[in-house]
Amino acid sequence: MMKNDRVSDRVGELKGQAAKRTEKTVASLVADLDEVIEFARECKNPAAMVAAIAQQARLLGLEAPRQLEVMHKPAPLPTRVLELTEQEWTAQFASGLGPRPSLTELSKRKAATE
Repeated sequence: MMKNDRVSDRVGELKGQAAKRTEKTVASLVADLDEVIEFARECKNPAAMVAAIAQQARLLGLEAPRQLEVMHKPAPLPTRVLELTEQEWTAQFASGLGPRPSLTELSKRKAATE
């Protein structure tokens, strides 16, 4: 389709319009931030000036991207193996109504009967 002159002309026209819209948007935002910087200077507010300048840098792509530092830490080793009896598993995961005994309660009963 790009070999067709009418199609390629129209694509070029649309790209040009999109570029103008983007340029206007960036330019207007930069101008607004310039006004903010001047107002902050008049109010003697250096923190606002720095924030506006940082926003301009981000907007214009002048700020270096931050690199995230990912720390890979191993999972903690289990101190004991948890093995459930059939009764403990049923008590913990059964979908019936009513109160369920806790694992420690069943474990105490099991230890007492053994």
